[in-house]
Amino acid sequence: MGRQLAWIPTPYSVYAAAYDAAGRLWFGGGFWYGSGFMGCAERDGTVRWYAGGDGWSRDAPPSGLQKPEPTWGPVTVSGLWVTPDGNHVVLSLWSAGLNPQPTRILALDDVGPRPAYDRSIATEVAEAATGVIVHRGYLWVRQLGREPDRVLIGVPSNRLDRPGGPSPVLASRRLVGIDGAAVTGWGRGLLLRESGTASPHVIAGVPEVGRHPQWGAGVRDRRHGDDVVDDRSTLVLGIRDGISGNASAITANEAGTRITAGFADGAVARWSVKPGDDHPSLMLDDIRPAHRFPIAAACQLPSGDEVTADRGGWVHRWRDGRLVSEWRLETAHSPRTLAADPTTGQIAVGCKGGRGGPTSGGIAIVQL
Repeated sequence: MGRQLAWIPTPYSVYAAAYDAAGRLWFGGGFWYGSGFMGCAERDGTVRWYAGGDGWSRDAPPSGLQKPEPTWGPVTVSGLWVTPDGNHVVLSLWSAGLNPQPTRILALDDVGPRPAYDRSIATEVAEAATGVIVHRGYLWVRQLGREPDRVLIGVPSNRLDRPGGPSPVLASRRLVGIDGAAVTGWGRGLLLRESGTASPHVIAGVPEVGRHPQWGAGVRDRRHGDDVVDDRSTLVLGIRDGISGNASAITANEAGTRITAGFADGAVARWSVKPGDDHPSLMLDDIRPAHRFPIAAACQLPSGDEVTADRGGWVHRWRDGRLVSEWRLETAHSPRTLAADPTTGQIAVGCKGGRGGPTSGGIAIVQL
């Protein structure tokens, strides 16, 4: 079981969140047409709002959640990385219609984020970015590429790779760093690319799990007052459209010896990671149809437990591959990202408020 400790309303959906070395929660998001935002929640509950990062208003939008006007043009924050030393925030972005935008690297000071320097990798692969990490001297960005070699792009960035601060595995992202390589979901498997290499490695996919007979037929959970569904079924889904079952969330443990991925058909799979001759070797350990809805995010807790969240509002806690607790959001929002507080173990659940369009989102602070 769990309980919600606080709710932070946001003007649009929240797609990225992470805690910094000072215990502040940084978050960002937007929606399809690119009008986005970034915010910072202090320990005392104060929230600073930014509509972009280079001069955005610090006070908007507490009153009525007015939509802030961006200074970079209409962009959505799709991924966020706070460097371990707490000196920089790195943002992956897209503009209206999922068009590519350069990755933004912002310095942090007492005033707030300000431009430090930019490195554009959108010119190398003209795809929208969906996530960003810094790992072993490389800045990695995940893109919406349709071919394997257009998905993970890495550029040297030793200036951002500094020791200290919260572990990067305490926040959910669309990619993780493992032994000098970046790994992300690809189809029903994983995609691994080592720094400085020309071609990625496609990790063998996993079989599709058993599906409820009414998969994709508009089935909803009975607690929402819609269609009555047998809760004892192997897998009960709450979506209106059919989906492919591709990997939709990924996390890794602190030691880099295990990768956990969530899938759009509600399954959760775990791989063990071992050194290999040419690249890290991944072996599928188990896969289970654990959830009612598509998996949206996954991260680690300071204790070593794992957390996943699905689009139906459920947050789950795992220990050694076993589901130990689950809890559902108190509001009708759909999770999109997770971040664990390194001190308290509380979880920030970034959410989307509706199906497309400029709908309001929010962040639930949860104790599992």
